[in-house]
Amino acid sequence: MELATFCDFVLATESAQFGQPEIRLGCYPPVAMVTLPRLVGMQAAAHLILTGHQISGTEAHRLGLVTRVVPDYELPAAVDALLEELRALSPSVLHLTRRTLARLHSSDFLKHLEEAERVYLSELMQMRDAQEGIRAFLEKRKPVWRVK
Repeated sequence: MELATFCDFVLATESAQFGQPEIRLGCYPPVAMVTLPRLVGMQAAAHLILTGHQISGTEAHRLGLVTRVVPDYELPAAVDALLEELRALSPSVLHLTRRTLARLHSSDFLKHLEEAERVYLSELMQMRDAQEGIRAFLEKRKPVWRVK
């Protein structure tokens, strides 16, 4: 899902599922902490990050994470059609436009990502529950959280 937040176009099938399950492991997704609120809004991002719930391709489209939803069997044709449409445009103009669009709308991204990663590494990964969550995942068992 984090990768999709960086894409200009995201085509999803009707059976697609998107989610950020890290909270269930006692962690959080550092990149999604920065990119997801900008893309889908703070409430939707908070819901996905804080609950670990999965959403369908249709819901991801409604939130703005997905560009288009197609039936499963139509995905290859939809990708080909999009590529054909883009190939008909000027490559140099597309490149300049994409670069300018990114520059105009990525203020403080690196600063925010550095902060999310700093907290992740120096605080979160030092917590017993984060270590327990990862260990439980690797051992294929339910985590035993510490009661605060």
